[in-house]
Amino acid sequence: MADKHCRYNKESNENNTKLNAVREEYKRYKKRSPPPDFGDVIDFENPSTFSGRVREINILKNFDESFECHNSGLLNASKWNVFELISCPGFIFIVNPFETGVQHYFVQRSLKNFPCKPNATNLVVHDDVILEEGQSFWEYCVESASPDTIKKLRWTHLGYQFDYNNVEYKPDIYYGFPRDLGSLTCHIATALGYPDYRPESGVVNYYPLGSSMGGHVDKYENDLSQPLVSISFGQSAVYLIGGKTCDIRPTGIQHFISIIY
Repeated sequence: MADKHCRYNKESNENNTKLNAVREEYKRYKKRSPPPDFGDVIDFENPSTFSGRVREINILKNFDESFECHNSGLLNASKWNVFELISCPGFIFIVNPFETGVQHYFVQRSLKNFPCKPNATNLVVHDDVILEEGQSFWEYCVESASPDTIKKLRWTHLGYQFDYNNVEYKPDIYYGFPRDLGSLTCHIATALGYPDYRPESGVVNYYPLGSSMGGHVDKYENDLSQPLVSISFGQSAVYLIGGKTCDIRPTGIQHFISIIY
């Protein structure tokens, strides 16, 4: 669901590119010569970078002593460091709440299991990558003669599939949601005050070093009463979170082994 241009107030911004602060910031952080200045990026593990832009959230009121994260891959929720971005109310950031080994476990799942058929992936546009039913993408890469094969995988859909041509979910195409990932997200949502949350669809995005995703809006959910949960298991990166329109300069945050919603 990513595109190269922000979709906020698209018509007005097409006539005045100076108003598109999202695009300007995106290009600034993409520059290599000269390299960008990361001095204003928020690092949630370093309070000195907050500069009044972040507030800590107390989530203990959302659950009682009976709530446990046992077997979910998460640390006890009372130990989580949870923050909200003041400029974007409702944008919650949780700093690495995972037990040891969970990051590696889901990285492996993302390469070995999630891209397997019948789940849709972007690999359909690569004629030289042909996976058999149930074949592991990771095993295919290991057996491949080209070391660049793994870089071709950019997304995988889970649960209800998404039609990029018509930009909509396909309610009649559902391949099930991974139980382990579902348990993880349900525990996260419950701890944050959404006990009725149930994941139905998800997209796994893959970012080879040096790649990025352009500005976009996730606006295709039918039930806006439930949160969007985003989990990062990869390398450190800068994530730009914008405002209601493209003329609002986005805030850069350091994104590493974390959860945002």
